[in-house]
Amino acid sequence: MLVLGALSTTVAYLLAPLTLITYVAQLAQLDDTPVYMRVPSQGYRHAYSVEGHNGAVACEVDMCSASGAYIMERGGSAVDGAIAAALCVGVVDAFHSGIGGGGLALVKQDGRTPVVFDYRETAPAAAHTHMFDGMPAFASRWGGLAAAVPGEVRGYEELHKEHGKVPWELLFEPAIQIARRGFRLPKQVYYAMYYVGPVLCKVPKLGGMYCDGMRLKQPGAFMIMPELADTLEKIAKDGPDAFYSGEIAQGIVDTLARDGGIMTLEDLAGYRVERREPLSLKLDGHRVWSVPAPGSGAVVLAVLHTMSHYAPEPYNRSDGLANHRLIEATKFAYGVRTTFGDPAFIKNVSVMEQHAISAREARRCYESIRDGHVQPVSAYNPRNISILNDRGTSHLSAVDKHGLSVSMTTTINLFFGNLMITPQGVLLNNEMDDFSRPDVSNAFDYEPQVANYIKPGKRPMSSMSPVIVEDATSGEVRLVVGASGGSRIISANVINTYSFLNRNDSRAMIDIIAEARWHDQLLPQVTYLEQRDPRVPGFKGFSKDAAADLKRRGHNITWIEPGWSNAQAIERTPDGRFFAATEARQVDSRGAAI
Repeated sequence: MLVLGALSTTVAYLLAPLTLITYVAQLAQLDDTPVYMRVPSQGYRHAYSVEGHNGAVACEVDMCSASGAYIMERGGSAVDGAIAAALCVGVVDAFHSGIGGGGLALVKQDGRTPVVFDYRETAPAAAHTHMFDGMPAFASRWGGLAAAVPGEVRGYEELHKEHGKVPWELLFEPAIQIARRGFRLPKQVYYAMYYVGPVLCKVPKLGGMYCDGMRLKQPGAFMIMPELADTLEKIAKDGPDAFYSGEIAQGIVDTLARDGGIMTLEDLAGYRVERREPLSLKLDGHRVWSVPAPGSGAVVLAVLHTMSHYAPEPYNRSDGLANHRLIEATKFAYGVRTTFGDPAFIKNVSVMEQHAISAREARRCYESIRDGHVQPVSAYNPRNISILNDRGTSHLSAVDKHGLSVSMTTTINLFFGNLMITPQGVLLNNEMDDFSRPDVSNAFDYEPQVANYIKPGKRPMSSMSPVIVEDATSGEVRLVVGASGGSRIISANVINTYSFLNRNDSRAMIDIIAEARWHDQLLPQVTYLEQRDPRVPGFKGFSKDAAADLKRRGHNITWIEPGWSNAQAIERTPDGRFFAATEARQVDSRGAAI
C-alpha cells in the first residue's frame, strides 16, 4: 500500500507543475504506520479480517493479534505468530504479562499428540517453605521477595526451536516497533490501572509510565517504552541468553536486591523449560487436550468427563438446572485439585491426575451431584485443604494452514506484578504469591495446600489450562481455546469448552464466549455471576431467572462486573476456514486471520 501510494504521488509530480517543496510535503503525509498497528485501538480501521484460510491469531489486543498475523504472512508458523503476539501483549498490556513472567503452551500438529511447554517461573535457590512466616501478607505480592525466576524468554526459545519457520529476530519486530514508536493506551490497561488506584502513581518508574503526576493516564493516552524496546532488540539480536545473563539479568537481580530480594544470576542462568505430556479425554466424537500440573487441565477435563454422563443437549446458560449441574461438577473437580503440585517435587501427580479424569471418578462425581441442592464443602473437599486463588494472566490462540495449533497462557501474576521494573524496562512477576504458605489458613480454617509449599526450584500451581479440541476421527483440530483471569480461568475454560461440545451446529464460538459466565471454585462458598455492564456493548449479563433458580438450590449468589475472566479462541471448520473469536469483555480485543 505504501509503495503504491508513493508511486501515485511520483506520477502526479511528473505530470503536474508541482514544486519540489510540495512534493516533499506530500511524501511526508504518507502514513508509514506498520500494518499491525493499523487497528481500531490505534485509530484505524481493521487491517485484517477475523476469518481466513491460511491461519489466525486471537488475543486480547487487536494490535497484537495483527502482529501475529503479520509474522505468519511473512512465512511464520502458528508458533511464530503466537510468540510475536505474546511479545506485543508484553508491551501493550504489560500489567499482567511479559518477559518478566512465565507460562504454559499446548502445541499440536494435526494427527499427532500435542506437547506441553512448561515455562512457569521457579522459586529461587535461596527460597524455602517458611520464608514468609510471620511477615506481612503483602510480602509475597509486592517487593523483592515476591518474584520468581522468569521463564518466558526460555519458553519462546524452545517453542521456536521446535516449530519456528522464520528467524528469531523477526519475531520481535512488531513488539520493538510498538514500544519504540509508541501506542495509544488501551481501555483494558486503564481499567487495570484504575483497579490498582492512584497508589500506582507513587511507584517508582511505573508511576512515570502510567501517570501524569498523581493522575492516571486516560484511555488513548500516548505511551512509549524505549527501555523495553532496547531490551527486546538486544534479545532479538543476541538470542535468549541475553536475558538470562549480562546486563538484563544483572538489572533483574539488582532491582530485586534493593528491596530484600534473593534471586541470583545463577538462578537466572540455570532456568530450564520442561516439556510435559498432555492430558486428554475422548468425548462424543472429539478428543479434548489440556495441560498437566503445574497447570490445571485435569480440573477442566474432570468436569467435562463428569458432565458426559448426562444426556447430550445444547448447554443453555438460562437453564438453572444445567448451570447447577455444571457448577457442582466443577466444585468436585476443585476438591481433587488440592493434592496437585509441581511433578518434580510431588510424587505420583500424573497418577492422581489420571485418576481425577478417569471414567470411575467421573461416574462417582456424577452420582454424587444432587439436582435439588448444593452440599456441605466437605462433600467436595473431604481433605479440608484450602483452594488456590491465583490471579492475572493473558491468553492467546493461534493456528496455521499446516495444521499447527497453539493454546498459550502467560502471566506475571497480579496486576503490575511485584510493582518493580528494572532499568531495562522489564516488569517483574510476583509468582511467589502462587505458592501456599504453612502459616496461612484461609477464612474457613482450611489447611494450606502442602503440595504447593515453596521449595527451591519449584514451580507454583496455576489455574492455567489451555485447551485444544480435535476431531477424534480425522485428528484435525476444531477448537483452540483458553482464558485469562487467575482462578477464574478454570471455570471459563470449562464453560466455553462444554458449550462448544454441546452446541447447535449453527452457533459460533464468538457467541459462546460473549455469553455471561459464572464462577465457583468451592472456597469461598460463593457462586459469582456476571451482571450487565454498559462498558461492554451488547453484554446482557447472567439470566436473572437462572440466578433465582440457582439461589433456590442453595447457591450463595454474588453479582460481579464482567471481565474477571477473558477468553480467546479459534474455531476451525471442516472446510478449512479459521475464525478468530475474541473476548467481548476486552473492548480492544480482536483476532486477525490471513
